[in-house]
Amino acid sequence: MNTPTRFDFHPPQYAKRAARDRRLRVLRNAGALVVVVLLLTGAWVGAAWWLSGCSAGMWRGVDDECVGVSDGSASLHHGLRDVEEKIERENDRIAGLDRKVVTVAVLTPVPEPGGDRGSVSLDQARSKIIGAYLAQRQANSVEGAYPLFRLVVADEGSDEQDWEEVVDELIGMTDDERPLVAVTGMGVSVGETISAAHRLADHQIPMVGAVLTADGLNMTGAVRPEDGPIRGLYRVSPSNRTEALALHEFLVKRPREYMLVRDQNFNDFYTTGLRDDFAEVFSAELAAGVQRSFDGTPGINGTTNQFNEIVAELCSPGTPDTVLYAGRASLLDAFVEKLRVEHCGKTITVVTGSDAAKLNETELPGHVEVVYAALADPKALGDARFNEYAEDYKVNFDGFRQLERIGSRDLANGWAIMEFDAMTAVVDAAQKALLNETEIGPAEVRTALVSLTSERNDIDGAGDRFHFDADTGDPVGRTIHIIHQVGLESRPVHKYTS
Repeated sequence: MNTPTRFDFHPPQYAKRAARDRRLRVLRNAGALVVVVLLLTGAWVGAAWWLSGCSAGMWRGVDDECVGVSDGSASLHHGLRDVEEKIERENDRIAGLDRKVVTVAVLTPVPEPGGDRGSVSLDQARSKIIGAYLAQRQANSVEGAYPLFRLVVADEGSDEQDWEEVVDELIGMTDDERPLVAVTGMGVSVGETISAAHRLADHQIPMVGAVLTADGLNMTGAVRPEDGPIRGLYRVSPSNRTEALALHEFLVKRPREYMLVRDQNFNDFYTTGLRDDFAEVFSAELAAGVQRSFDGTPGINGTTNQFNEIVAELCSPGTPDTVLYAGRASLLDAFVEKLRVEHCGKTITVVTGSDAAKLNETELPGHVEVVYAALADPKALGDARFNEYAEDYKVNFDGFRQLERIGSRDLANGWAIMEFDAMTAVVDAAQKALLNETEIGPAEVRTALVSLTSERNDIDGAGDRFHFDADTGDPVGRTIHIIHQVGLESRPVHKYTS
């Protein structure tokens, strides 16, 4: 979900294309003799991926990134290798058992190795994949588990730019011996995700989004109404509007003056939705109309200068001390850095949405505090004051995580927990589908997901229990925790149930 955290010089596109063409010419020339030998010896198998420079089964996408679908055997990023090896071992283990096996994909952007741009950070991509793996392992570890679940990771490019080819690859897997029955993850709340969801829906493949919070990014398709509904799209994350309501319920206890700082990247439905929801939910507090904008569109320069102007105004006499920040957390780092340098002579409170969970390792300056709505905060989930299922979380999820030798750091941003819940919903549906069927595919799992729309069939998530709304596919019964961060310390301060 993240936009760049650095603001170094980036070469123009024509320079990037020229450099890429030079690399490809060298690769082709170096590989020409090898190709001839391969053809002469009949050993062509594997030559295509070798020449591309990508792992087996992957290919070069539109921006020269390696993309594709991996069962753990391919390396998507060196920072994911330990997790990929765990997935590969589990997939190999169940392949040797004489039981029904089905495939579930986690569709996600993965940052380009060595790159500094992308819609998610490496930590976020890693956490999401870990969550899927933990759910796979837990489902397969139950005695007599049926079916068994094979996991694949579908890397659609750092900015989801290769979603179309990757989704088509997933569609082709529905007729495999171990058929693809559902897709989880589903990227982040951007236009490419919406297009991918429509393509999968057209082929009757059910989806459960992990961190999709944009308003209307569900079965209604209201996020982009001109494209129509997205049948079979569920999500385990509450919407932006629910986040805004939770924040307002906590903040209304103390009178404040607010400035709305909003991103104008119209392809990012997380930021545009948060902007509109803040404006509506905090309308009384924003009566003075103090609003400022910046353009956080990836590849657009000048964001730093825009933040300079906003911070200079914020530090002027008689201006608000609380900022409603409707933007990505990656750019929030830069905004906070400007506040660090400027030092307004007053404490500034920055209020924002769930993407800010990635700030957990950022030390805030002493005069800046952040209040945000968290989708799944480990501290809150393990605290009985904020979660009635705290003991279940500590034993069933956190304990299992430790057995699998997954570090607590990988839970900090909440993405592993959210993806675990998305995968668990698919597991529940697939198991229900097989109660009355001998063979299942996407259609049967999609039908079974409908049964998870009543409280009687609540899903036992990592930290709470929930079900889906039958009309929208949104979660019902989930708790949002409000987190207050000062310096490096963050703590839960409020809970709100959707």
